[in-house]
Amino acid sequence: MKLPLSWLNEFVKIDDIDPKELAEKLTRAGLQVESIETIGPEALGDLFVVGEVLESVAHPDSDHLHVCKISDGNEVFQVVCGAPNMRTGIKTAFSKIGAVIPNGGFKIKKGKLRGVESFGMCCSSAELNLPGGDHDGIIEFPPETKTGAFLRDVLSMEKPETVFEIEVTWNRPDALSVYGLAREFAALLHRELKKPAVDFVESDTPVESEISVVVEDAVKCPRYTARVVTSVEDGPSPEIIAKRLELCGVRSLGLVVDVTNYVLMELGQPMHAFDYTKLAGRRIVVRTAKDGETMKTLDGVERKLDSSMLMICDAERPNAVAGIMGGEESEVASGTRSVLLESALFDCASTKFTATKLGLSSESSYRYIRGVDKDLADFASRRAAHLLQKYGKAVIAKGIVDVDNRQKPFNKDVTLNFERARKLIGIPVGNDGMVFILKSLGLEPRTTGTLYAGIESVDFGIPSWRYDMELEADLVEEIARLNGLDNMPDAMPSAPSVSSLSDAPFRAR
Repeated sequence: MKLPLSWLNEFVKIDDIDPKELAEKLTRAGLQVESIETIGPEALGDLFVVGEVLESVAHPDSDHLHVCKISDGNEVFQVVCGAPNMRTGIKTAFSKIGAVIPNGGFKIKKGKLRGVESFGMCCSSAELNLPGGDHDGIIEFPPETKTGAFLRDVLSMEKPETVFEIEVTWNRPDALSVYGLAREFAALLHRELKKPAVDFVESDTPVESEISVVVEDAVKCPRYTARVVTSVEDGPSPEIIAKRLELCGVRSLGLVVDVTNYVLMELGQPMHAFDYTKLAGRRIVVRTAKDGETMKTLDGVERKLDSSMLMICDAERPNAVAGIMGGEESEVASGTRSVLLESALFDCASTKFTATKLGLSSESSYRYIRGVDKDLADFASRRAAHLLQKYGKAVIAKGIVDVDNRQKPFNKDVTLNFERARKLIGIPVGNDGMVFILKSLGLEPRTTGTLYAGIESVDFGIPSWRYDMELEADLVEEIARLNGLDNMPDAMPSAPSVSSLSDAPFRAR
């Protein structure tokens, strides 16, 4: 899981703490930070400069390579480049021999490409780990940019980003989102957790007049919500959305699709956007596939389906493999002006079975298989509607179609015995301290009052996003984790040095 700290800071203030200290705190709390990456111009050294393309001609032995003369203001270098936007007269990012490319970590050396020597490399934003820009071609600077200037100076207006790479264990799907990790940091640092904005204005058109939803298998799909955006200006996403997605390793594809991916990364709730005009009968049917039925998924592969697989269909045909991937026929594309936003809860086992059988995986299936917050679908849908209205002038039908067959309560209450917890942890944590830690993680004590000093045990309500809390031991683990595993004393296990058993039978022999 990639975590841009600037995005995290939107929900819990952490910009006053050194990233290495933050990484240490999170790792000691059980979510290991595997790497800390600085993305931005400050990471570029003296061998990255603005190069002026004095000449660009076709390679004599290639239909796509260019042989170029690049000036750094002092010297002229011959460079072979395959960028589609390479041409004479432009100024671009030039890395000299000896430079280490940030994305990939390889060192630039003198080389030959199809028999022509090359003494450097012209770079794209992606190769320099710079968010934004056209990653399919080399960077182009304005004509007035000084030839030979250091890239870090030319790009100094962009603040460098720090990104954590976090190993999220199988039992912690709640940490597979920026907001989920913000919840962790808020508990660790005892700081306020802010919620993302979900406000938007609805039109007078009732959503029930635009779409109907039928869920035929409530076990595999406990909840399905549909919200209709009757009009939206789709197009390139604003820089903040595109940049954050790229920092998380997701390519920007256009506002509508980007918003669904943004909500996925931000909240951990997978979403899908259908082109509303392509849904036959203005109807969604959540059903298992018919044996022999087929559908072409967004990756361009024709999938053969069977009756074990849950599908999202319209009145005529399947349009998505539930929780895994959408279909080509109803995908949002250039020219899409109205969309249906799906935000649902799918069964973990069913999603894993289908994904394995089809050999198909996605960011959505990765989360559904591990467990998505059981009470997040509507909130995530409202978040997407807010962003589409803010950046795409979306007109949104009034209300939401919500087919809800979830069993409540979502999780059973768990009883914590304070004295037993203290014995297991080995630290004299007070009753009130234990309650404070658990409340900071979203657990709710069922006992009324604010002081717990004289109480033997308390029942706690488990939040909808925690799949891993079923036993008292799970609560004790959370208390130990948040109190600081490094604070636990070292203790040798006790055992009698002399056996209490009689050895008389052996002596008699």
